[in-house]
Amino acid sequence: MRRGQTLLLAFVILLLAVPVAGADDSKNPQTGAVGVTTDHATLQAWVLPLVAGTTSAVFEYGITTDYGLRVAATPKALPRNGAMESAPVTGLQPATTYHFRVVLSAFHLRVAGPDATFTTAPAAGAKGAAPKPDKPGESGGDASDDKSQDAANAEPEPVEAPKAPVLGRSLAVGPREGSVRVLKPHGRKFVPLTAGDNVPAGSVVDATEGTVALTSALDRHGKTQTGEFTGGRFLVRQSKHARGMIDIYLRGSLGSCGARTAGIARKRRRALWGRDHGGRFRTHGRNSHATVRGTRWMVADTCKGTYTRVSRGEVVVRDTVRGKRIVLKAGQHYLARPRH
Repeated sequence: MRRGQTLLLAFVILLLAVPVAGADDSKNPQTGAVGVTTDHATLQAWVLPLVAGTTSAVFEYGITTDYGLRVAATPKALPRNGAMESAPVTGLQPATTYHFRVVLSAFHLRVAGPDATFTTAPAAGAKGAAPKPDKPGESGGDASDDKSQDAANAEPEPVEAPKAPVLGRSLAVGPREGSVRVLKPHGRKFVPLTAGDNVPAGSVVDATEGTVALTSALDRHGKTQTGEFTGGRFLVRQSKHARGMIDIYLRGSLGSCGARTAGIARKRRRALWGRDHGGRFRTHGRNSHATVRGTRWMVADTCKGTYTRVSRGEVVVRDTVRGKRIVLKAGQHYLARPRH
């Protein structure tokens, strides 16, 4: 196809794209974030397809307009007349404002909808949190909130795979939501992960549009650990001689950080969110690595450096550029800058 024809096709498709996440549309009153709690929300947006039957949608979200996190939306393929796309997001921080938008993709085209925001509820007992009325005949807190907090703090469920993981050699890996792909060592392409499977250490997992669980052996006697990861692509390794430590390395290109437009360079990033419960996991970026202590955390490589943020628990960050060791608690963050 000639250049002029390609540009014309792109222009026509862009005219057909109507992502309206967060819009105040009387025809679609449910557009936006619904079911918002302290750590959970369901994102919704009414959209029309770029090209019927071949357009997919994802939601990007985060605490800034850089977003950084992605989750696949359903239905996966948009019908000709459009649909209400939705996706649940979990592991959010209480009393925090999040930005989000819907992004449509078809062929090599990508169209983002307008930015929208929602704010999670305050944590129970937090200053400024409104007390909830008791139900008739009951006293105390709301049971559903207690269950939500328990679920958020609970250890991730182990992955059910054909074989048990082997220390330093293999892991049990399974999708929890969205789309997950795996590239095994010496493999030529990523393959979809539709159920629990055994993969060798040294595999690359793509959880950019989904959430994946990893179950690994801690010793040779059957003890295991499980962690959940979402929002990025990573290489996973395990040594036989590190007491079961799982090392996770961010993968994916940042492109050129010397972009002529400063705004473009500032937004280049690759990121990964993780959640565990007392396991041995260590995530590696370009300029630092983070060892967790039963927590929920995020590591991102950006043009400014490697950024670590903790939303629950505690993380020990090792700034490999400056040789510093920093302990981060919930709500804290650290940027390990490259040496210029």
